[in-house]
Amino acid sequence: MGKIEQKDYHLFFEEISLCLIKYGNLDPISARKIIENSTLLNLGENHEDNLLFHESPYYWAMFLLNDNLDHYWYKNPLLWPPPDDYQETWLTK
Repeated sequence: MGKIEQKDYHLFFEEISLCLIKYGNLDPISARKIIENSTLLNLGENHEDNLLFHESPYYWAMFLLNDNLDHYWYKNPLLWPPPDDYQETWLTK
C-alpha cells in the first residue's frame, strides 16, 4: 500500500462510525466522540502501510466499544466474527 490520502482516512473513520451506530447502537454524536477520544486518530497518519487499515472498520468499532471492558472481546462469538450483513457489505467494497 502506498501513501494513504487524507480522504482515505476520512472514509475509513466514517465506516467505523457507521459500525458504531449500527452494531453498537450509538447515536451519531456518541460514535464520533468515541472515535475522536480514541488513539485511532494517531495510528500513523501519513505513514505508508498504515496499521489502521490492517483491520476492518467493524473490528475497530468493536475494539472501541469493548476493549476497556474485556481485552479478549474478539473471543466472544456475539462480537466476532462480524455479522453476516457486515461481511457481505464490506467484502463487496
